[in-house]
Amino acid sequence: MSVIVGGAGRKRQKRAARHDGWTKAKRILFLDTFAGTCNTTLSAKKCGMTAHSVRALIRRDPQFAVLYEEALQEGYRRIEAELLARTLGHQLDDENPTEEERGTVEPPEFDAAMALKVLQMRNAEAKARHDDRRGRIFVRATQEETDAALMKKLAAVERRLARTP
Repeated sequence: MSVIVGGAGRKRQKRAARHDGWTKAKRILFLDTFAGTCNTTLSAKKCGMTAHSVRALIRRDPQFAVLYEEALQEGYRRIEAELLARTLGHQLDDENPTEEERGTVEPPEFDAAMALKVLQMRNAEAKARHDDRRGRIFVRATQEETDAALMKKLAAVERRLARTP
C-alpha cells in the first residue's frame, strides 16, 4: 500500500505506507471496538495505537472521520438500547435467551449513571453543533450555493457603486 504525503510548502510524494501506522485491520478493529464502547482511548489501546493518533487520523482522513462518527452514533444507540432494556427490566444480548436461561446469566457490569452522563453529553454536543443561541439551525452549504450567494452579493455591490457618482 502506498500513500501521498507532503504539505507545508513541500512537494507531494508517493511513499510506502508505514507498517506501524493505521493499517486497514487496525482501523476495522478500532471502529468495531469504538462502536461497542464509545471509548476512544480503550479502543485505540486495543489495536496498539493511541487516542492522540486517532484524533490525528480523523483530521487527515475524511473517510475515517465519517466512519468514526458513524461508530460513535452506533455506540450511542447501543447505550440507549441498554438503558431502555434495563429500565424495562430486560437484559440485552445477541442470542435472545429463554426465560430460564436469563435467570442463570450474570448481567454484565453496567454503570447506568455513567451511561446517562454520556447521553447528556451527546445531546449537548448535538445541540451545540446544530443550533445557535437564537434557535437557528445551521446547514452546511454546497459549493454551488456558496458561489450563488457570493455572486448575488457582488451584483448588489456593483449596483450600489453604479448609483453613486
